Amino acid sequence: MRCNQKELKENDGIIEELITDDVSSAIVCEPSLSINGLSAGYEADGIKTIIPGFAKAKLDCRLAPCQDPEESFEKIQAQLEKNGYPDIRLTYLTGQPGYRSDVHSPFVKMVLRQAEEIFGSDGTSYVLNSPIAGPAYAFGRNLKVPIAGFGIGYPGQKMHASNENIRLSDFCDAAWYLKCLLEKYR
Repeated sequence: MRCNQKELKENDGIIEELITDDVSSAIVCEPSLSINGLSAGYEADGIKTIIPGFAKAKLDCRLAPCQDPEESFEKIQAQLEKNGYPDIRLTYLTGQPGYRSDVHSPFVKMVLRQAEEIFGSDGTSYVLNSPIAGPAYAFGRNLKVPIAGFGIGYPGQKMHASNENIRLSDFCDAAWYLKCLLEKYR
């Protein structure tokens, strides 16, 4: 996966310095922590000017391969306490370990070859780990089947932002790719 730090900051509106110079490796090889939602203060109908007595955030972590979700949860809580936030309490809801399929699997290689045939090698990135949720661990570990996924996008897609978007041409290309891939898999 190729990632231009300057373009990333411009496209995503990042004004602070990033904590790494190797954004590509961080995206695909390290866990991520996302804020899914925030809530604080008076939220009922009407108006009240008050200082919030509490705040809540819903988070999720996308783990790297071999990371245990419960152990990661405990480490995040310990890190908050270590950095002076003992009053922040986390509640564990559910989790699954990070997972990486066998990169040498004939199926994974076929998926990549087909992508290169459709999109060209310049338009194809092979990402070992992807910070996405899904059943990869359950299918890969329990069913012992290789896992390969694909996505569509372009640098201006604003992935997971309020104005996230895709181009229709990319969507159509992905549909064609899936059709060709399924025919080849038969």
